[in-house]
Amino acid sequence: MRRTETVRIVAIAVILIASFFFLLPSIRLLIMSEEEKAAMRRTDPEGYVSLVRQSIKLGLDLQGGLRLVLEPDVADLSSAGASNAADQALTIISNRIYGMGTIEPEIRKRKNNQIVVEIPGIDSISVADAKKQISQIAKLEFRFLETPTVTDQTVEKIDAVMAAEFGTDLDTAQELTDTAAVETDTAVSEEAEAEEETAEMADTGEVEEGEQETAMAEEEEAKVPIGDTAVVDLDQALEGETSLSAYLMPAERSAFYIRGASKEKIQMILRHPEVQEVIPSGSEFLFSTGPVDYNGVLYDKLYLVKKRVEFTGESLEGITPSTDQFRRPEVLFNVKSNYRARWGSVTGNNLQKPLAIILDGRVESAPTIENQITTSGKITMRSGASYKDAVQLSNVLKSGALPTRLIIREDVIVGPSLGRDSIRNGITASLLGLALVALFMIFYYRASGIVAVIALVFNLFVLMGVLAMLNRMPNVSVALTVPGVAGIVLLVGISVDAAVLIFERVREELRTGKTVRASIDAGYSRAAVAIVDSNITTLIVAIILNSLGSGPVKGFAVTLMIGILISLFSALVVTRTIFEFRKTYRKLSI
Repeated sequence: MRRTETVRIVAIAVILIASFFFLLPSIRLLIMSEEEKAAMRRTDPEGYVSLVRQSIKLGLDLQGGLRLVLEPDVADLSSAGASNAADQALTIISNRIYGMGTIEPEIRKRKNNQIVVEIPGIDSISVADAKKQISQIAKLEFRFLETPTVTDQTVEKIDAVMAAEFGTDLDTAQELTDTAAVETDTAVSEEAEAEEETAEMADTGEVEEGEQETAMAEEEEAKVPIGDTAVVDLDQALEGETSLSAYLMPAERSAFYIRGASKEKIQMILRHPEVQEVIPSGSEFLFSTGPVDYNGVLYDKLYLVKKRVEFTGESLEGITPSTDQFRRPEVLFNVKSNYRARWGSVTGNNLQKPLAIILDGRVESAPTIENQITTSGKITMRSGASYKDAVQLSNVLKSGALPTRLIIREDVIVGPSLGRDSIRNGITASLLGLALVALFMIFYYRASGIVAVIALVFNLFVLMGVLAMLNRMPNVSVALTVPGVAGIVLLVGISVDAAVLIFERVREELRTGKTVRASIDAGYSRAAVAIVDSNITTLIVAIILNSLGSGPVKGFAVTLMIGILISLFSALVVTRTIFEFRKTYRKLSI
């Protein structure tokens, strides 16, 4: 055996062994039932994640998942500012998605500052949570609630304005408005004086800063009358009532329960220009982040909150989800060293006051400051919140706030059943194509047709091995998609095309009366140029598709590029090695 033949055989053997090694995890994952996969996820989650990451990566269209195309709202930013906002958003979104524990997500930025997010394997139940975590701005603020007196009097003023607006006795309405205005202004002035005294105490250092771990506890629920309307139950509120208080039910101080069906009505009332004028300039009404549980019923809440921001999420670190002694969800945090003096001063001077925890303009909760906070504390979740809500909140807070609002330009959800159907149909199409081509080649080229079939099987096997190998390489993302499966089917035709060129050349040489050995050498020598030229032209097109395309087009291009290179190797090396053993034949079956 010549040295060249030995090198070919060794190269083929190494490629086959390496392909089998890289394909082992994929084969193992393929033969596992759904029950076995679920059991492995429970008993050995790290092993399951490792197995998935070592297997062939499937695209969203094959295994299901979520695809989002996001674009930062950069209407008021320059081109440089828009690019910076997109870069910041890309980093923050990446941190949030990896914090969700998803396997092999793909996040990339396009040239037009759009961000493409693909999360494979996510079920339909988790899609809404994922979209919320990804697109949430996560601007965390700590602000004090208004006093109950100011809150109740503000509601009375709004009722008076609405009564005058909708035709109630104007003299009575004006009297109510004037009275409420005087009472509110007095209350605001008194509170402002109290805050100034508190600030002076903080500046002179009269407040002691403790280093003990502190907590914010929920206020005791106490029903406070809203003006002259003491609503005991929301069901007693009159439908179609124009006064604000008719849609409210007293909760703890400076907060109210509202009916879900009345939320839009309340928003309309609060947006009324004359209503805006009677709301204290340093305060605003905010809704809760979600419904809260009250006596077994979920209600949204309405708060009157001061606009002054005491702290932001930038002052926190070490954010961790947890539960208290009653199994209620909460988020623990530490205060950054450069903010501890400020936290100690503000919380120490405002003990027993409710501090609203506001996320993206909505109140998560408003616990009372029980102790001075200097080093650590906790965010008490609203009643009715789950531990999953605490996990999501901690995740977005740890990632930081987005620089701007994100607009969802594309939202595609692919179910796993569709992916399984695509895989099954792709395998069926590939096997059917392989069988038909094999039958034709064996029928037309007889024993030489078997050589072409061997090369074809070699191509498909090595292609799968290369896809599995690339999935293990860092900074390389190659996923098998439905168009990629189409590329595999196309590879069957490309592989046979090279074999046909070789076989026809060998036939021509045999017809001239040459020996089998001479015909094989001449056939491969003359066909090689045509095979290389045709494959290179196809490869150039595939490279262009991979460079300019995205999503499904890129999946097709990658599979096609790999397949062309493997097909070229099998045509010129694998089949040639087999034909080398046939040179001693007196007659060639072709």
